Amino acid sequence: MDFSIGSPNLRANGFVFGKFYPPHNGHVALIEYAKSHCSTLTVLVCCSDKERAVSHSDRVNWLKDTVGALPGVEIRLLEYRESELPNTSVSSREVSKAWANRFAQSLSTVDLLV
Repeated sequence: MDFSIGSPNLRANGFVFGKFYPPHNGHVALIEYAKSHCSTLTVLVCCSDKERAVSHSDRVNWLKDTVGALPGVEIRLLEYRESELPNTSVSSREVSKAWANRFAQSLSTVDLLV
């Protein structure tokens, strides 16, 4: 897996993840940038069991309405329990490892993380 950013690897399968709660111009720029570096891009909308103010399907649909028409971009929902995957912005090896394992289960063909 090549995690370096340089020349676009248009054979790569990439992914971006986030809450997109709601999507904004920074999210759109990130997704467009990521897509410019790979042939296919999976965007995971991460929704915890405790985030119910807006339905998970609405959050996915917001993103589909925003960037879903980009060629080669697939928007997918990743639901999780906060008791299993901590919802934190604090840097931690344990939390990073738990999320990396979940991503590996969900995405078997990723070559590029942006």
